Amino acid sequence: MLVLSGGACERSDPQSEVNTNAAIDAKRVYAVGRENAAVLDTYGWILLERRQDELAIENLSRAADLAPQAPEIRYHLAGALVASRQLPAREK
Repeated sequence: MLVLSGGACERSDPQSEVNTNAAIDAKRVYAVGRENAAVLDTYGWILLERRQDELAIENLSRAADLAPQAPEIRYHLAGALVASRQLPAREK
């Protein structure tokens, strides 16, 4: 699981059974919901956990474009940018 706290980002094992099953399920949903912000957000978050940062950021960015009023999507995008070191973590 990906955890954001105090500006730090910790990732769990991307090959765990839970992560693998979630990725398979999310990919199936993504195939039919490519223009759905919630689907893109979930899929992007799972990709980030699986350390596929660039693809995660691409999906989370698209989700943020589709639903600019959804702060949780922007939060996930920011977390992905921090995790991939494209955005510095906030100092305490």
